[in-house]
Formats: sequence, structure tokens, C-alpha cells
Amino acid sequence: MSQHLTTGSTTNVSPAHDRLLVGFDGSQGSVAAVDWAAAEATARGASLLVVMGRALPEAVDFSGIGARQIADLEELAQHIAVEHPTLDLDIAATVLDPRDALIREASGADLLVLGSTERGAAHRLLFGSVAHSAARRSPCPLVVVRGRRSTAAIHTIAVGADGSSASDAALLWAAAEAELHVAEIIVVHGWDRSGVRADATAILDDAVTRCSARCSRPVRGDLFDGDAATALTAWTIEADLLAIGSRGRSGFRTALFGSVALAVAEHAMCPVVITHPRPRA
Repeated sequence: MSQHLTTGSTTNVSPAHDRLLVGFDGSQGSVAAVDWAAAEATARGASLLVVMGRALPEAVDFSGIGARQIADLEELAQHIAVEHPTLDLDIAATVLDPRDALIREASGADLLVLGSTERGAAHRLLFGSVAHSAARRSPCPLVVVRGRRSTAAIHTIAVGADGSSASDAALLWAAAEAELHVAEIIVVHGWDRSGVRADATAILDDAVTRCSARCSRPVRGDLFDGDAATALTAWTIEADLLAIGSRGRSGFRTALFGSVALAVAEHAMCPVVITHPRPRA
């Protein structure tokens, strides 16, 4: 495993991608995020950049980095080396606002991975405001890792569909991920009875057809009797990964807009991927 420890401000990532980015703050939730990201990077044959940020380091060196931060990162690197000895790993500590540091680095990454922290914890740096900011601003898909099966092998991927460009991006992402992990895809559409059931069925059938055309893995649909957030949260009990489309800053109207995506991510039993529509040419 190649390791590079950087202190001070974080380093820029090459826009060539084939790299995953994960935030780390020393919490158990962020350790789970690093474990998930390391496994995903290994499966993709990609490198991994771990960025650590803390609001108030206990003691700092001349560059403002806490000695505890560096010790935690070195311990983390040793842990990853044991679990993923072939992984190309970069680790960095920063005193910048994690919301800005991670978004800047995400411009050269294929995925930004964050962990969720227990409710009421003193340092909720890698959920809350950071996750909300990343869901809106990240130039690459955001993965929020939580749930008791956060590091389970990926056999089933659930993906939300509502007929929007946002959900189409999630379908595209899920299709590629299913090929990578040889997984089954469940396309989920929540029907809250505000419209005609036949229209909801048509949306679901179209999404299943388009997803099936993009990958060779099994794809099936689930028309859930309930709103989108309830439907998708329910599926996190059975799925190993959930993909949700979010419109971010665009003007698309969609039931899977940021607040719903983050609400699902905060209560999910498995990791949740939040994707955005591709920019128009």
C-alpha cells in the first residue's frame, strides 16, 4: 500500500479521477466511512484520499495541525494497510472548514464518502452541516455511511425513481455499481395516493426498463404504497446500498430533493448514495 501523510492544508486531487475521497474526524461513524470507502476503492482499482478535519485541535504545530490529528491518521493508515494492503492511500489533515475542504477535493474524485455520527455527539462534523453542504455542492456523488450493515458486501442495490432527471442519474449510477459488485437492483417508486396509480406504475416500469438497458444484472421494481422518504427508508432494511437522486442547485422539481435524500440518509440502515443530474451540454 502506498501511503502519503500530508499536514497543513489539504492537497489538490488530480482531475483524472479514479480516486475516492472520505472525510474522517476520529469518530466511530467516520471510521466506518473510511472502511466502506477503502473497500469500494479496492473494488474499483482506485486510490483513496482520507481528509481529517477538526474544529479545535487540542494542540497544534506550526501549521495549525493538532498532534492528536496526526496520531489518529497514522493509526488509521495502519488499520487500512492491514485490511487493504494493495490500496494506494493518501491521508491529509486540514484546519480548513470541512465543508469547504472536502468540496474542493471532491472536484477530482469519483465519490465523496462521509460517516454519520451518533445523535447528540459533541463533534458531529461529518454529518449535519457538512453532509447538508455536500449534498448541495458536491461535484461528485455523495455516500453517507451508516447502519449496522455499513461494511457488508454489496449484493442488493435499491434506487429511487420518480421520473425526473435527478432520479435518472441515480439509476445510471446504480447500474454501474451493480455491474461492479455483481449485484441485483431494486427500483423503488413511492406512490402516496396523490396521483393516479396507473401513472405511478408507468413511471416505475419505465425506470426498470431504462435501468435494465444499462446493465446486465437483474433489475426489478417495487411500487411502494407510501411517500418517497418512507419507501426508500424501508428498503434500507433489506438493501446493502441505496441510491437517491437529488436536484442540488438545479431547477428540477423532484420528490427526491436534498432534504428528502438527507432525511433518508440520516435514518437509513445501509449506506446511501446521493447523486445529481449531469450538467447539460
